Amino acid sequence: MQKSAVFLAIMVLLLGVFLMSETRRDPLAKIDDGFADWIAANGSLTGAPARVALVEINDSSLGREHPWPWTPLDFALFVEGALQFKPDVVAIEPTLNWADAKPGADALQKQQQYGKILHDSILKTPKAVLGAQLGHPDDPELAPPLLSTPALHHAPGDLSAIQEYTVIERQSEEDYRLSAATGFTNVPPEGGIVRTAPMVFRYHGQLVPSLALQAVIEWLKLSPDEVTVEPGSRILLGKTLAVPINAAGRMTVNFQLPVARTGYDDLLLAVSQTNDKQPPPTAMGTSRGGILLLARTDKESRNLLFPTERKGSSGELCAAAIATIQNRCFARRASALFDCALIAAAMAFACYAIRLARKKLLTISLLSTVGYLMVAISAYSVSLVLLPIVLPVALLALVNFFNLLQPRGK
Repeated sequence: MQKSAVFLAIMVLLLGVFLMSETRRDPLAKIDDGFADWIAANGSLTGAPARVALVEINDSSLGREHPWPWTPLDFALFVEGALQFKPDVVAIEPTLNWADAKPGADALQKQQQYGKILHDSILKTPKAVLGAQLGHPDDPELAPPLLSTPALHHAPGDLSAIQEYTVIERQSEEDYRLSAATGFTNVPPEGGIVRTAPMVFRYHGQLVPSLALQAVIEWLKLSPDEVTVEPGSRILLGKTLAVPINAAGRMTVNFQLPVARTGYDDLLLAVSQTNDKQPPPTAMGTSRGGILLLARTDKESRNLLFPTERKGSSGELCAAAIATIQNRCFARRASALFDCALIAAAMAFACYAIRLARKKLLTISLLSTVGYLMVAISAYSVSLVLLPIVLPVALLALVNFFNLLQPRGK
């Protein structure tokens, strides 16, 4: 019996060491990611509401009166309405560019008038961030021109894993760009459920910020020289805020944080019913001194699958990423030290379990698993630490399997 216990403890040790590395990459990492989604859905987070509000271009906003693509007047009405809520930053995800439109003479004159109204509205905003999109040339043999774009120059480390582009496919017209900052709205595919949001991209070798990161930079009143990107580790925003990112420059998003949101039509209606003596509606009150984001959330734009088991748009991902940064709700996996503690506990339990009856061991294992689930939820709710599930379940399964094969004597 003693030799069997020592043999089982050694088997537990070997399996645990193997799983410590394997559970940090696919396919086992996907199981732990699914368990993390379950923890986040069942855990509870407390804290102040995020200082971001999402104005949705939803299906009702794209009715007969406002078919897509919108005119500059539609965006101008949004900016004028947004200013009533006194945000520090107004961000617009769709690109403000009508170069491809070919209106008639009368429509062209109206478009130019509306464009001037929109430009004047952008000039009134404290800070404005406009969306743009990166891409690749149709002919890879032709060298595309290098366009001027905001860049982050402090980036020590290996940048090879960050998605690189060589073309700016869409960006706002020059008059608008000169009056605002630019952030890129690309969401590189990562396969399956989207749990992360890109913070930086590479454009001709230089780092450029995403719309979410640029909006936060403007909100914190930082310059590009005050931002340091360390791939695989963090993004330092000034001296007080560090945003954890992976080697690809992506940040894990906390989708459980509430984000105030309202439709475009509801915003205009609220503004029309608001005067100087009446405060803005409470649903949009979080945008005061914060970030107000206009983005599409209509059915056509919802092509991303979130951990909450619903489809969403890139604009919703951007708003959730901003809320995660503002509230500093950065979930992280438990360290390797915790894995070592689990292996040590499983080895000690194996020496004791070898003497137990099979049914009793199975009962203890099930109760231990339930207790572990409760601990995992508590650890996330208190400190945003995500505990693994593959490692403890595999070790328990090994102990039960060995106990099942163990011959029984007097």
